[in-house]
Formats: sequence, C-alpha cells, structure tokens
Amino acid sequence: MAVLPSTREPPGSVRRNSAYGAEARTSSAPSSRRVQSSDPLAPHGYQTLGPIAAGAFSQIARARHAGSRCEVAVKSFNKVKCAKEPHLGSAMKNELDVLKLLQPAKHRHVANILAVLESKNSIHAVLEYCGGGSLHRQLQTRGHAKGFSERESIVVTAQLCSGLAYMHGLGVAHRDVKPENILFTDGSLSSVKLCDFGFAIRCGERRLRTVCGSPQYMAPELSRHEPYHGQPVDVWALCAVVYEMLHGKAAFRGSSMEQLGIRIMRVSHESFGTEASAGARSFIKQGLTFDPQARALAQDLSNHSWLGALRQEAQEEARQEEARQEALQEARQQALQQARQESIECS
Repeated sequence: MAVLPSTREPPGSVRRNSAYGAEARTSSAPSSRRVQSSDPLAPHGYQTLGPIAAGAFSQIARARHAGSRCEVAVKSFNKVKCAKEPHLGSAMKNELDVLKLLQPAKHRHVANILAVLESKNSIHAVLEYCGGGSLHRQLQTRGHAKGFSERESIVVTAQLCSGLAYMHGLGVAHRDVKPENILFTDGSLSSVKLCDFGFAIRCGERRLRTVCGSPQYMAPELSRHEPYHGQPVDVWALCAVVYEMLHGKAAFRGSSMEQLGIRIMRVSHESFGTEASAGARSFIKQGLTFDPQARALAQDLSNHSWLGALRQEAQEEARQEEARQEALQEARQQALQQARQESIECS
C-alpha cells in the first residue's frame, strides 16, 4: 500500500462504515408503500430514508422515527455473518457493549446509541444522526493546504478533548480517531461528535495487542508490534487531526508505507506553518510525543492554555453581552422615567 502526498487517506486502506451522518446520502426517501412492504425498520417504527455507508458485515442507513419524526442513523449487523464468523460476532458485541457503556451520560460530543432493535436477520443499533457531514469532507471542500481558522480549530479541538476525556475516564479507548470519524451535528459546523466505535474497547490500564486504526494517525508504538495502552494512541491521533485541521494537510505523509512508518517513528511530521500559533504548536507537540508515558492525557489537553484562550474569549464576550444588556435596561428605564416626567408636566 502506498501513502501519496496528495491523498488524505492512504490508498489501499480499509474504508470502514464510519459515518453516522450525512456523508454519503445518495438516495431519496422511499415511497410509503415500499416502506411498508420491504423496509426492515418499519416493524420497529422507523422509516429508512437512504444509505450512509456499508462494511463487511454491517451497513448504516439514515432513518426517521415515525412517531417523533426524529432522524437517526441505524447501524444494522448481519446476524448470519456474525454467527458464521465468530470474530465478526465478537466485534459486534464489543462495539455494542462500548456504546451502551458510554450512553448513560449522553455526552454531547459522542454519537450516542439510542436503542438496540432485533429482527430475524439483523441487529439494529439506533444512533444519533449528525447532519453536518464529517471533518474530512469539510477539509476536502476547503481545498488542499487550506484548513480551518484557528478559532474554528480551537472550538472543534476543545469538544474532541472533552469527548475523549469522558471516554478515557470510563477506561474506553476509541483507537480510530481521524477526520472521517468526526461528524458535525448540523450545517452550522459549531458542534462535533466522535463516531464509529468499531475498534473501540474498554481496556482500562490493560495493554492491548491488536494493531488497528488508519496509518496516517497511528502512534509509533503500534508500529513496534508490542503491547500498548489504548488511551495514548487516541491522544496521538487527536493531535495529528488538530495539525490537519490547521494546515489542511496530513501531519505525516510518505511516498510509501515504509516511508510513512519511518516518519512516524521519528515523529517527523510536516513543518508548522503560519496557520499554527505558538499555543497550537505547544498543544500538538504534547500529543505527538514518541514516548506514550510522556504523552499528555486528554484531560490535560482539555486544560491547555491554547484552549483556555477560547474560554477567556467566551467569558469576555459574555461580559460584553451582559454590559450591553445592562446598558439597554438602563436606557429603557431612563426612557420610561422621561416619559413619566413628561406625563406629569403635561398634567
């Protein structure tokens, strides 16, 4: 497999069913007659609106709940394939277990599971639908080497740190953080959610052995084929994504998989451009650290001064808005007093 400088995802890498959103909306809603006769979700009170993505043993569709009219994403697992191939059944169980573990808090930056439905041939995981498309798609539309503004990047990064810190606090590692698995909730692009928990695992402090993820976002320890901790792998990938958001290009690139691997092992990412401030560079470097034990935790990054600048700005905006409202209220009171005074003088 080769990793070409002009591509965001290495050719030959596996395209996983990673979107719980509008990334691949390719068909219009079916007619009600067809829904009633062939829609596998109809018996559960949902109407299938169109496909989103498909994998080896599952597929994701956009659907609408008949009662609430709420749109959802439904990931359907093929029970026959899962029964025939034990590793697929184990993968499905693991993904559902992680989603159920994360669900109670309904963290706003995780694409949460809403329900699990079962039919004769499938198990359906009903998930939150994100209509704004993926970060990958948004970066593509902005053109090569043209990323997000620093403010936009800070907003997304703060939300991702919050989501990962929550997951890591429960002992869960995502293990496939990348732009394709980060979805905007709607067209305002103001909020994101982490999706696709196919590689996620509840591991706590236990070391893992399975090498998984997408090559351009894989931490150095994964290339050594030694047991590794899951949470530091997520932090590495997160900071590679932050670099890409700011610069509009991947942090690690190579003309071959071998060259890509060498650059990752040397932590030889693309040079920083003027798009990255000193604060952004500090944030990224704390995650793109070779030694996973020295790598920052997601919670540490949530408190980084680079993100703190956004909090300070938000607080200042709140203070300005409060002052504006007080000035308006004072102006209204003065106008009212003046009107009363004029009324008294007229009488």
